[in-house]
Amino acid sequence: MLVNTHVERVLSNNPLLRIGQFLLTLRLTLPLLVRVYQVQNSVVQSLGRRNIRSLRARLEPWLPAPQKNKWMTNRDMRRGVRLALLLELDRWPHQHILDIGCGTGFFLHVCKRFGHVVLGLDLPDKEMVRGWTSFLDVPTIGFRIRAFTPLPALGRKFDLVTMDSPTFDREWSEEEWRFLLNDLKSHLTADGRVYVMLKHSRKSRLLSNREINRIFSGIPGFATKFLTVRQVLLTRVESEERLDPMGLALFCALSLLSG
Repeated sequence: MLVNTHVERVLSNNPLLRIGQFLLTLRLTLPLLVRVYQVQNSVVQSLGRRNIRSLRARLEPWLPAPQKNKWMTNRDMRRGVRLALLLELDRWPHQHILDIGCGTGFFLHVCKRFGHVVLGLDLPDKEMVRGWTSFLDVPTIGFRIRAFTPLPALGRKFDLVTMDSPTFDREWSEEEWRFLLNDLKSHLTADGRVYVMLKHSRKSRLLSNREINRIFSGIPGFATKFLTVRQVLLTRVESEERLDPMGLALFCALSLLSG
């Protein structure tokens, strides 16, 4: 069993597989690229490029070297816009959205422009988070996600909870993820959605596609859809747990490529 798990982890780190997964994600998002640019350009113009550069210059000296030149860059902003469009938030009616690990809050700022009510959750002692979310007028709650620790009272239920490349899960296994997702049920509306994007990192314990499938396709009370191997969309359901057949087919095909 240990040997098989080790082999899966080695295969998951295969550069060719990672390139293949990246190209698949790119193919899925190509139709959105023009729209991403239009939305990003509109938001940046309204905020003022000079204002963004000025605040970045004020906040970045306080960041450790690996974190500099990463926040509110064009690439960072494109990522936020792309996620909002991937989840079709420019088309969905009024939604209550919670972003866990919100960072600068740019994704939530875009969601506000689409008419949604937003709330960010991130570490309470990050000057960078306070500075950018204040500039972008994004409400936040300071809270550190810990294994087997429920989320704080948030005052309302949410139609969508997002976790885009979280870093708190680096030492997590199946049990920790199941606890968090089960806890999220009490914060979701009846048909609320949870989006999770798992970063491919050697620091994470979830390096095997099979491990990801086992965790996220077997949560009672959620229907699961794999957008790609590491992008999962869970929809809360009142009935027995259901697995989206198209999502499972896509996952199985990608898993076969990894083998």
